[in-house]
Amino acid sequence: MRRRVRVGELVASLDADALASARVGGVFLLGRWESAGAVRSLLDDARTAASGGIAPLFAVDQEGGQVRMLRGDAARSTDSAEDLAARGPDAVRDAYRAIGEDLMALGIPLDLAPVADVVDPGLGDANTPVGRLERGFGTDPEAVSRCVEAALDGLGEAGALGTLKHVPGIGGIEGNPDFSADGVVDEDISADLAHLEPFRRGIEAGAPAVMVSSGIYPRLDPDAPAMFSGAVVTDLLRGALGFTGLVMTDDVGAAAAVRDVPVGQRATRFLDAGGDLVLTANPALAGELVDALVEHAATDPEREARVRESAERVLRLKERAHLL
Repeated sequence: MRRRVRVGELVASLDADALASARVGGVFLLGRWESAGAVRSLLDDARTAASGGIAPLFAVDQEGGQVRMLRGDAARSTDSAEDLAARGPDAVRDAYRAIGEDLMALGIPLDLAPVADVVDPGLGDANTPVGRLERGFGTDPEAVSRCVEAALDGLGEAGALGTLKHVPGIGGIEGNPDFSADGVVDEDISADLAHLEPFRRGIEAGAPAVMVSSGIYPRLDPDAPAMFSGAVVTDLLRGALGFTGLVMTDDVGAAAAVRDVPVGQRATRFLDAGGDLVLTANPALAGELVDALVEHAATDPEREARVRESAERVLRLKERAHLL
């Protein structure tokens, strides 16, 4: 089975063994890339290393402002979401069109953006993952929704695809799940909170992918982080919000928020919750994550069907990105 099923997973940077042996679904770029030539060389190597006759999916965090993995001659400079939102949706659309054009010129069809989180005005910069880094479009759900729609429009005009993040929202937490397991609880978010509106509007606007937070939301599920919660992934995202596309994790490789979760369970618990694509910033874990999913699927026909369902969603996104 391992050689027949391409398991949904994105790995950071290039690990030829992971691409060829574990058959991961693609690569996302971490760190700062100043050279377009270096990016193209890496992507060419990844295409060569990929096995199974299916092209890898390439993605990158290119939000603007401080969160721009591509710089130098690899991509133009764009303002932060906070600054763009202050100028209105037209400015957002123009900036994200430029981002999309730069990504497509490099052969990267998927942007891990826009951020659809509504920042809690009571926190502001104390919201370290979004507010402090100026990654959010604001504190008003309606204004954020308009900017999210504009960002997706801009990417689409350039032929690129966007990823809404981070369901159900990290604008109301103080800790950054990438660096801390503390302060990542939001006691307020519920299924009917207005802060979910930007995700709903982004889904209605045709966003093909959604990233799920590793934060904890007791009013939705007191027992599990969002990415491991069926109440969040299946009931809220797929049910209440009506999303039928690709659901991915936030990082499960290096993030502090999941460090106490056994590596294999980071993949299987997400799959059981209804997710599709496992994203790891530590490519050394790719084989272990894939093995866990394969073994999980082998124990039960329903689990195998769940893996295949997610693999089909990965393929549909690749088809939309003209990779098939």
